[in-house]
Amino acid sequence: MSGDFYWVAQKDGYVLVIVADCTGHGVPGAFMSMIGHALLSEIVNEKNILDPAQMLHQLDQGIVKALKQDDPRSQRSDGMDVGICRIDASTREIVFAGANHALYWVTGGKSHFQPGNRYGIGGLQKEKRNLTIIGFCFQLTQNFTLAQTAI
Repeated sequence: MSGDFYWVAQKDGYVLVIVADCTGHGVPGAFMSMIGHALLSEIVNEKNILDPAQMLHQLDQGIVKALKQDDPRSQRSDGMDVGICRIDASTREIVFAGANHALYWVTGGKSHFQPGNRYGIGGLQKEKRNLTIIGFCFQLTQNFTLAQTAI
Protein backbone atom coordinates (compact mmCIF):
# COMPACT_ATOMS: atom_id res chain seq x y z
CA MET A 1 0.00 0.00 0.00
CA SER A 2 1.29 3.40 -0.88
CA GLY A 3 0.42 7.07 -0.93
CA ASP A 4 2.03 7.50 -4.35
CA PHE A 5 -0.04 7.01 -7.48
CA TYR A 6 -0.26 7.85 -11.13
CA TRP A 7 -3.36 8.37 -13.23
CA VAL A 8 -3.51 8.33 -17.03
CA ALA A 9 -6.54 9.03 -19.22
CA GLN A 10 -7.43 9.89 -22.80
CA LYS A 11 -10.18 12.44 -23.33
CA ASP A 12 -11.17 14.67 -26.26
CA GLY A 13 -7.89 14.12 -28.12
CA TYR A 14 -5.68 14.74 -25.09
CA VAL A 15 -3.63 12.39 -22.95
CA LEU A 16 -3.60 13.33 -19.28
CA VAL A 17 -0.68 12.12 -17.17
CA ILE A 18 -0.90 12.73 -13.44
CA VAL A 19 1.60 11.81 -10.71
CA ALA A 20 0.77 12.30 -7.03
CA ASP A 21 2.45 11.82 -3.67
CA CYS A 22 -0.07 11.71 -0.82
CA THR A 23 0.64 12.31 2.85
CA GLY A 24 0.77 9.20 4.97
CA HIS A 25 2.21 5.72 4.60
CA GLY A 26 0.48 2.37 4.54
CA VAL A 27 -3.29 2.50 5.01
CA PRO A 28 -3.56 6.32 5.44
CA GLY A 29 -1.53 6.91 2.26
CA ALA A 30 -3.54 4.31 0.35
CA PHE A 31 -6.77 5.96 1.54
CA MET A 32 -5.58 9.32 0.19
CA SER A 33 -4.65 7.64 -3.11
CA MET A 34 -8.16 6.21 -3.39
CA ILE A 35 -9.67 9.64 -2.77
CA GLY A 36 -7.35 11.14 -5.40
CA HIS A 37 -8.29 8.51 -7.99
CA ALA A 38 -12.02 8.99 -7.36
CA LEU A 39 -11.79 12.79 -7.53
CA LEU A 40 -9.72 12.77 -10.73
CA SER A 41 -12.22 10.44 -12.39
CA GLU A 42 -15.06 12.79 -11.41
CA ILE A 43 -13.16 15.92 -12.51
CA VAL A 44 -12.24 14.56 -15.94
CA ASN A 45 -15.04 12.15 -16.82
CA GLU A 46 -18.07 13.82 -15.21
CA LYS A 47 -17.17 17.52 -15.04
CA ASN A 48 -15.17 17.47 -18.32
CA ILE A 49 -12.40 19.63 -16.86
CA LEU A 50 -9.18 19.20 -18.85
CA ASP A 51 -7.24 22.35 -17.93
CA PRO A 52 -4.44 21.26 -15.55
CA ALA A 53 -4.72 24.33 -13.27
CA GLN A 54 -8.49 23.92 -12.98
CA MET A 55 -7.99 20.22 -12.31
CA LEU A 56 -5.64 21.06 -9.41
CA HIS A 57 -8.17 23.58 -8.07
CA GLN A 58 -11.00 21.02 -8.24
CA LEU A 59 -8.78 18.38 -6.64
CA ASP A 60 -7.93 20.79 -3.81
CA GLN A 61 -11.60 21.60 -3.21
CA GLY A 62 -12.49 17.90 -3.31
CA ILE A 63 -9.84 16.94 -0.74
CA VAL A 64 -10.85 19.79 1.57
CA LYS A 65 -14.51 18.74 1.32
CA ALA A 66 -13.89 14.97 1.67
CA LEU A 67 -11.74 15.44 4.78
CA LYS A 68 -13.83 18.32 6.18
CA GLN A 69 -10.72 20.51 6.29
CA ASP A 70 -12.87 23.63 5.93
CA ASP A 71 -14.17 23.04 9.47
CA PRO A 72 -12.23 25.36 11.83
CA ARG A 73 -12.02 22.49 14.34
CA SER A 74 -10.45 20.13 11.80
CA GLN A 75 -6.99 18.82 12.57
CA ARG A 76 -6.72 16.73 9.38
CA SER A 77 -3.75 18.08 7.48
CA ASP A 78 -3.67 15.32 4.86
CA GLY A 79 -3.12 16.31 1.26
CA MET A 80 -1.03 15.55 -1.79
CA ASP A 81 1.61 16.95 -4.10
CA VAL A 82 0.51 16.59 -7.73
CA GLY A 83 1.91 17.11 -11.22
CA ILE A 84 -0.41 17.18 -14.25
CA CYS A 85 0.51 17.14 -17.93
CA ARG A 86 -2.07 17.48 -20.67
CA ILE A 87 -0.54 16.26 -23.92
CA ASP A 88 -1.86 17.02 -27.39
CA ALA A 89 0.11 14.77 -29.74
CA SER A 90 -1.43 16.32 -32.87
CA THR A 91 -0.03 19.78 -32.06
CA ARG A 92 2.90 18.49 -29.94
CA GLU A 93 1.86 20.70 -27.07
CA ILE A 94 2.22 19.95 -23.37
CA VAL A 95 0.39 22.00 -20.75
CA PHE A 96 1.73 21.48 -17.22
CA ALA A 97 0.55 22.50 -13.77
CA GLY A 98 2.05 21.31 -10.52
CA ALA A 99 1.42 21.52 -6.80
CA ASN A 100 4.85 20.91 -5.24
CA HIS A 101 5.72 19.00 -8.41
CA ALA A 102 7.97 20.00 -11.29
CA LEU A 103 8.45 18.99 -14.90
CA TYR A 104 11.94 18.05 -16.11
CA TRP A 105 13.08 17.42 -19.68
CA VAL A 106 16.17 17.32 -21.88
CA THR A 107 16.55 19.13 -25.21
CA GLY A 108 19.75 18.97 -27.23
CA GLY A 109 21.71 17.54 -24.32
CA LYS A 110 20.63 20.37 -22.00
CA SER A 111 18.33 19.71 -19.04
CA HIS A 112 15.38 21.98 -18.27
CA PHE A 113 13.22 22.40 -15.19
CA GLN A 114 9.78 23.96 -14.84
CA PRO A 115 8.71 24.28 -11.21
CA GLY A 116 5.09 23.98 -10.21
CA ASN A 117 3.32 26.00 -7.57
CA ARG A 118 4.96 25.98 -4.15
CA TYR A 119 2.11 24.45 -2.18
CA GLY A 120 0.27 21.17 -2.09
CA ILE A 121 -3.33 20.10 -2.53
CA GLY A 122 -5.57 19.86 0.54
CA GLY A 123 -4.18 20.32 4.01
CA LEU A 124 -4.89 23.11 6.44
CA GLN A 125 -3.48 25.92 4.28
CA LYS A 126 -6.06 28.70 4.24
CA GLU A 127 -4.42 31.26 1.95
CA LYS A 128 -5.75 31.75 -1.56
CA ARG A 129 -3.83 29.58 -4.00
CA ASN A 130 -3.19 30.98 -7.45
CA LEU A 131 -2.56 28.03 -9.72
CA THR A 132 -0.46 28.68 -12.79
CA ILE A 133 0.17 26.63 -15.91
CA ILE A 134 2.92 26.54 -18.50
CA GLY A 135 2.44 25.40 -22.07
CA PHE A 136 5.05 24.64 -24.73
CA CYS A 137 5.65 22.56 -27.82
CA PHE A 138 7.79 19.43 -27.71
CA GLN A 139 9.78 17.27 -30.08
CA LEU A 140 8.97 13.60 -30.48
CA THR A 141 12.47 12.66 -29.27
CA GLN A 142 12.17 14.45 -25.92
CA ASN A 143 11.68 12.65 -22.61
CA PHE A 144 9.81 14.24 -19.72
CA THR A 145 9.73 13.46 -16.00
CA LEU A 146 7.22 14.60 -13.39
CA ALA A 147 8.71 14.69 -9.90
CA GLN A 148 8.43 16.42 -6.57
CA THR A 149 10.17 19.77 -6.51
CA ALA A 150 12.50 18.72 -3.70
CA ILE A 151 14.37 15.88 -5.43
